[in-house]
Amino acid sequence: MRTFLANFFTANLTLVLFVYGLSFFGMGLAIVTTRVARRYKPLKLDRGMPWLAAFGLFHGLHEWGSMFIPIQATYMPPSVITGLRVLHVLLLAASFACLLQFGLELFKSPRSRLRYVPVVLFAGWFFLAFMLPLLRAAVAPPWDTTASIWARYLLGLPGGLIAALGLHFHLRRELHNVSEDVITSLKIAAASLALYGVLGGLVVPPARFFPANILNASLCMTSLGIPIYAFRAADGIVLAWAVINAMKVFDLEIERRLEQLRIQQNIAKERERIARELHDNTIQTIYAAGLLVESIAVELGPESEIGRQLSGAVESLNEAIDNLRSYIGDLRPLVSNTDLREGLQTQISELNLKALLNVHLEIALPPHFQCNPTRTAHVLAIVRETLSNTVRHAEARNVYLEARTIGRHLVITIRDDGQGFQLQGVERGYGLRNMHDRARLLGGNLTINTAPGRGTTVILSAPLEEM
Repeated sequence: MRTFLANFFTANLTLVLFVYGLSFFGMGLAIVTTRVARRYKPLKLDRGMPWLAAFGLFHGLHEWGSMFIPIQATYMPPSVITGLRVLHVLLLAASFACLLQFGLELFKSPRSRLRYVPVVLFAGWFFLAFMLPLLRAAVAPPWDTTASIWARYLLGLPGGLIAALGLHFHLRRELHNVSEDVITSLKIAAASLALYGVLGGLVVPPARFFPANILNASLCMTSLGIPIYAFRAADGIVLAWAVINAMKVFDLEIERRLEQLRIQQNIAKERERIARELHDNTIQTIYAAGLLVESIAVELGPESEIGRQLSGAVESLNEAIDNLRSYIGDLRPLVSNTDLREGLQTQISELNLKALLNVHLEIALPPHFQCNPTRTAHVLAIVRETLSNTVRHAEARNVYLEARTIGRHLVITIRDDGQGFQLQGVERGYGLRNMHDRARLLGGNLTINTAPGRGTTVILSAPLEEM
């Protein structure tokens, strides 16, 4: 079996190298095109992506060089081949330096001295492991093999491991609000980078010095019958898939956030418009009507029965104006100062639900559950609108309100035993539209299950990582 594998991969080495280079080059190209098309770059991870793209592009070109240079050596002048070999080794070292820089970007602050580490290592490699063997090429060939080995030891091995650790560190410290798909893809990418640090930085061409004289590509071929290029190509394919998938889902995540911002802006603008209309038109009209009624009451005198009634009407109009001004004040940005448990209990008492139907409240939240004030306000607004609709339209005897966590989501379920309604074909009013908009702002979804005679169930599901 080992002989068969060795013969197979030897016969198809050109194809393996092509796929190997294509996986890395494709990853780099995908990152570049995605960043060019994107207008919004919110996270440190995204700002470090150019270094990973450069690694992919340079490394892909290097591996294609491993395929094309031996072919061109049969008919190109020796001087040209030497130049290609110089470029070949430089691409390898530059790619690993970019990979190391990507990993350090995830650890360092903008002013950290860590940003000089890849430059220092590359410069040390260039003068000690590249220029000296190149100048002594006539004495100690092959100089490019020696240079590539030290590029892998000094830059490739630490580059892969630090990139993996940096990605893992970044996932734990800064990426709390992204979807599970992004997290999973980036974890796979981190594992692939760590594995590539070993496969590409530790398993090197054979040489006379340690550890290249023991752990090398020849050992892999003789013991397994599979060249190290095949393992690197497989790891490169997995890495490319994970990074491209993470970028794709990450873009969807960004679009979702932008959509949330647009909804928030629309709600804020609508609240401001309503407040302005109430202040500039409604209040002024009621105030003018109150003045007119008050002037008539004064003319009739306090002894007149009609005059006393008109004075009472003026008091009612002034009270209406005060209420409207209070409502205008309530149209400021929505924030709740209570926690979710207290807010749910308050909803029931404020709406006087217990006097109208039997309320069954079950709160099964973790002991240390926390929810920020803005998101609490959105959840309570959805609950309030649902309970109000139940009281007004459902003709229900019982309502069941349940709050619990399921997996990584907060789930609010409101179920009644009322008359229900036909959901299809029903035009969404302002209340329903507002409930769905708030659910989208929470990053979740709102589901309404109902049918005539079967009651109504409203389920809000929102991700816990954003709470």
